[in-house]
Amino acid sequence: MDRFTNFGRALIVAGLAGTARAASGVSAKYDGVYIGTGVPVQGLSAPECPTLMVGPITISKGFLRSEKTAERPAATGFITEEGYVSARFSRPGAKATRLAGRWDENVISAGVIEEDTGCAWTLRLEHHA
Repeated sequence: MDRFTNFGRALIVAGLAGTARAASGVSAKYDGVYIGTGVPVQGLSAPECPTLMVGPITISKGFLRSEKTAERPAATGFITEEGYVSARFSRPGAKATRLAGRWDENVISAGVIEEDTGCAWTLRLEHHA
């Protein structure tokens, strides 16, 4: 699983690791609805890993939530004052895993790794009114 370790390190270096380290806690300033896609990480994901349609994810009072459907994954977590996102992410029929990301100019960029399926995605979720 070295490739997943390297991907995780890359997320941290890129500033996408959504950790709870922020001293200010959960923030409502990013509230809204976010929709986007998850693209398999080339060279890291198994060939059969699909592109994902993600959302709508609703952020309310700093807590994010979406409902899992037969076609779309679900996410539950929070966003900090500094824009770091940390959540549980689960695709239909797959085990829940961690989503880590960062908000920047109305877009949440994040990463997800499913070690049991050999899939890793970069997510781009855009804010919608």
